[in-house]
Formats: sequence, structure tokens, C-alpha cells
Amino acid sequence: MKKTVCKMLGISLAAAMLLAGCGGSGGQTSPASEQNNAGQENVAGSTKDTLVYAMSSDPGTVDPYANMALNLRLSTQVVESLVMYDANGDISPQLAESWEYDEDGKGLTVHLRQNVTFSNGDPLTAEDVVYSCEQAMGNPTYVGALGAFDLASVKAVDDNTVYFPLTGVVGTAHYVLSNVFVVNKNTYEENHAVDIIGTGPFIVERYTAGDAITFKANENYWGGAPAIKHLTMRFITEASVRMTELENGTVDMIDSPTAEDINRVIAGESKGISYQESVRAPKVQFVGINTASVPDIKVRQALLYAIDQEAIFKGAYSSLGELGSGILPGGWWYSSETQGNLPYDPEKAKELLAEAGYNESNPLSVRIAYASNLTERAAAAEIIYNELTSVGVNVTLAGSEQAIVTDQLNNTNDYEMFLTNYGNLFEPGSCLKQKLDSTANVIGGSGYFRYGGTEFGDQIDAKLAEALATADDVERAKIYQQIQDDIADYAISKSFVDQKDYGLMTESLQGVWWQPNPCFKEAAFH
Repeated sequence: MKKTVCKMLGISLAAAMLLAGCGGSGGQTSPASEQNNAGQENVAGSTKDTLVYAMSSDPGTVDPYANMALNLRLSTQVVESLVMYDANGDISPQLAESWEYDEDGKGLTVHLRQNVTFSNGDPLTAEDVVYSCEQAMGNPTYVGALGAFDLASVKAVDDNTVYFPLTGVVGTAHYVLSNVFVVNKNTYEENHAVDIIGTGPFIVERYTAGDAITFKANENYWGGAPAIKHLTMRFITEASVRMTELENGTVDMIDSPTAEDINRVIAGESKGISYQESVRAPKVQFVGINTASVPDIKVRQALLYAIDQEAIFKGAYSSLGELGSGILPGGWWYSSETQGNLPYDPEKAKELLAEAGYNESNPLSVRIAYASNLTERAAAAEIIYNELTSVGVNVTLAGSEQAIVTDQLNNTNDYEMFLTNYGNLFEPGSCLKQKLDSTANVIGGSGYFRYGGTEFGDQIDAKLAEALATADDVERAKIYQQIQDDIADYAISKSFVDQKDYGLMTESLQGVWWQPNPCFKEAAFH
């Protein structure tokens, strides 16, 4: 017997895309002013069909299973997931048309959308989904993110049906399907890093490392051919250069704009440029601590007491968003009412460092890893440097491009502190599983925090398992709140801002959705 949980056959994907974008929530686009930039505007009937998008870093690969970072910004133009989120945080079909749980809650049967083909003409089958799960098993990040599934036992029931055995009773498993990106089993091994084949609206044409990747429209896309026939994603490290090129009309849209530039556009000071913000789900920007490198809780508390979150919120993020409240954003159905951040108290920080045996002749030294090509994050690192230095800590700022830092945090212990963010938090279970569970990293577990194998790690693992097994939202929220409070008590992070995602684009570009990656299927110039 099966217990039906979602039967969404009547919802067209095109309608869902209007809300969701590629793998996240919807957004809203607003003109910055009533005056258009004539050099960038396209009048009705224009034949402009080439879109140039500038992003902050070259991920080095278009393979979705290489990581869960900037590479997805490229791969999600080509490769699609089984489900996606709509603007309200609800799951909508994508390559999966419907799904149901077993009566005992320990398995999930997924029915694929029929008559879908890859861009090379191969039909999408259940075997492609099984193969994709096998690829995920090779990446510890995905093993954590897909922890609801017994990946080694996923099987094809028939050409259009896939059975996902669960690792227990997991009431949120259908959310996790958003992290199953379906690749072509017949072509994946050929050159998946730079020329992957997918079912999506675009096809990779050329990937030039350090420069750009170009796509062409998939004219046979099952959801209808895109209006944009040529898509170029350029890799431009400097935020100021990205913004200048947008204002000059040499690019049509940019990612990772600075808070200062966003505020200028919102105020109408950058003519011909519009902004797009996520409707709801914020990402949380925070500093974290590697507990393997900083095992003493007094030292961790001292580091957090020394950091002024409000100074970072105002100084680095220009007050764009809401002041951070903890490891998860505030004001959500799962948010803890307990303040999740230790207050700013530099004298308390000095006191705790002294108790831990650190002083002028024996100072504490920390190395902070962060993406220096992200303007706000680099500014936050500088503020933290000054604040920690003022309480007697020797600080080394270890900034690199985002892709390099991600690899460092995933595969080394060569840091004491790090700056990063959590995103796509409509239903936070998958994110928490990926970031906090002891299976979530190749070395040490528990993501970048590295507390795997400790009593605390076992405690968090148990609560995560309990949350994921709880289908009732109210009861699951209570467990998430306990986890947030536990993380706060363990003194491993301090958030700065609950921040919406923003994209800046020429006013003539419409139909782009953002969250967490931009989707250009319905984009067009007007």
C-alpha cells in the first residue's frame, strides 16, 4: 500500500517556473527608475536574443555533482532536478511529476514526467535517475544533502518510476528530491566537467576556463524553447567591474552585487538598471568556528563575544536585510525565539581568553578563511580582523576566490574560523543535514564546524534524524528550534544578516527568476 503525499499532475511546470526559478523560490523585479537606458533597452519586436550574465567566480566545472556551490549556477541551466520550490516554499514538480510514500514511511516512489528527452535526443528514464544518485555518492557534500535516501539502493521500477529507500522514517524526503539532479547515464563520463548533457532549456557550447561559458537554446526542450537563444556567463571577479559593465551595457545581469550598489539601484541612482529580490527565503551570512582547531568552548565564546554583529551588518552589508538572529533566519515557522548569537562584549572576550591561558606573551592565533572576491564578505573579514586584534588575538586573513575557499573548507583543517552562508531555507532540513550532520564532510564530519565524533555531534545527528522523520510541521519546527539553541550553546557561529538574494539587470530584461540560481528559461528583452 502507498500513502499519497503529493499528486500535482494538474500544475504545469511553466506556471511553477513563474514562481520558482531553478531550484529555489521566486522573486520580484522592480525598475530602479522610470527612465530607461536607451543603449540597453529593447523595444517591442526586438530580435535581441543574446543574454550576457556576469558572475563572481569561475566554478571550474559545470558538473552538478562536483560540489554544491557556484557550479550549480552553471549546471542548472542544463541539468534539472526532480522537484523545485515555488515562491511560497512549497515543492513543485519538475522532472518528477508525482510521488508517494510507503505506508510505513520508509520509502518514496517517484513518477517521472513522461516524454522528456535529453538535449542529444536520449529519452529520460528511471535508470538515469539511479545513475545520478550513484554519482552523488562520490561527493560527501551530496551524501549529507541526500542523507534521507539510501543512495546505494535506489532502483528503477520501470522506465518512468524510481523507488527511493529511505534511511528511516523521513517525512521530509520529498523536499530532498530538489537536490537530485538528473544526468544522462550514456554521456556523463565523456566530459561532464565542461560539456554535460541534460534535459534543461540550454546546451553547453563552450567553456573557457577563467573567462566564460556559452550556452545555446535547447530548441527541443520539453517545456518549450527559450526566447533567449544564446546565453553567456562571464567570470568577472571584481564586483565594481561587474557593475560598471552592467551600467555600460556590455552585460545584461550580474550576480553578487554589493550592498552599496543594490541600495543605489533601489534609490534610482543607477539609470536603466532594475533589481530583483527574493520574495521570502533569506540566506544567513555568518562566521563559524572549526571546533577541531578550537576545541575549548571558552575560547570559542571569547571569539564570538569579540565580534560586533551590528557593526558588520551596518558596515559590510549596509543594513541590507535583517540583523542576524542565529544559525537559521528569524521570523520563520521553524525559527527559535531564543537569541542565537552571543552579544558583543570585548571585555568578556578578554576575560575568557585569560581563563583559557592566553595573554600578550602567549596570544591566541586564528586563520580566517573567506571568499575575498565577495565584497561584503571581504569587508566583514576586515571588521572581524580589527575586533579580534583589539582583544589580543593574532589574526591571519586567508582570503581566496570562492571556489578555492569551498575546496579548502571541504577538504582541509587549515583554518580556525570561516565566513560563509546558508541558503535555500524554506524547509531547512536538507541544509542542516548537509551542514551539521557528522556525515557532512569528508574529514571529521559536521561540515565546516568539524565536531563529528563528539558527544555534541551525536546529539545533533540524533535531533536531525528525528526532525527529518517528523512529517508534522509544528512538531518538526520544535526540533529545529532545539537544534538552533544547541548550536548557540555550543558557541560555534555568529550570524550577521538574514539577507535576501538580489540580482541587478538591465530594465529591458524580464522573465528571469532567482533563487538560489538564476533561471533564464522565460527570459526575454522588451
